[in-house]
Amino acid sequence: MHIPVRISSGLAALTLVVTTAHLAGAPAAAKAKAVKTAGDFDLTVDSIMRGPKLVGYPPTGLRWAGDSSRLYFEWRQPADDDASTWVVPRDGGQPRRLTDEERRSAPPVNGRWDSAHRRVLFVDRGDIVLLDTVAGTRRQITRTTGNEANPRWARRESAVTFTRDNNLFIVPLESGEIAQLTDVQPRKRDPRETDSQKFVKAEDGPTAVEYAVMLALIIVVCIAAVTTLGSNANSTFSFVGSAIQPK
Repeated sequence: MHIPVRISSGLAALTLVVTTAHLAGAPAAAKAKAVKTAGDFDLTVDSIMRGPKLVGYPPTGLRWAGDSSRLYFEWRQPADDDASTWVVPRDGGQPRRLTDEERRSAPPVNGRWDSAHRRVLFVDRGDIVLLDTVAGTRRQITRTTGNEANPRWARRESAVTFTRDNNLFIVPLESGEIAQLTDVQPRKRDPRETDSQKFVKAEDGPTAVEYAVMLALIIVVCIAAVTTLGSNANSTFSFVGSAIQPK
């Protein structure tokens, strides 16, 4: 039986208040007695500044099981470093901490429920998981190296859609075969040219012809200079040779 959201929220709050009051009542009374008799607790600034380490942490993440028979919540006790998942019957009673294995079958804090509030979709370590909170079964919808997200019900809750790498996928629950619905490729950026590449590109074309003409002129000048130097050297050697001949 599915309880309406407004009523279930009220029942959840009432159940949690009664439960936490039951848990805190006896220790608080015993502690008050100890304070009066043995003086174990001093109302000092240091004690007050201990905050949650003194009074504990409030429960969070309240959610019902699919049949509304159990209430799950996250609770961190003063001696714990992290919060644990707890469960308490709808009619009240002593809350029980779930083991790691039992926690895998507990409803997630944030999930996508079906219309009957029985099955829920959520992401666990990058994969899509379907949990039947009434039957207590857990089904792995995806098991890939990628990171899937945003699970949704589709086709009258007979299929599941999710996103990965900005693309949309669908998985019929009957076959379990993943089909890709979109093909969005990342936009390729034009490679940026360096300053030297820009200079070479700007100097291509007509300017290259100018460089060729300049090179030809330099070669002509060099040839003329070598020719002139050779002629002058020849004249000099002839003059020196004539001067040193014996008379």
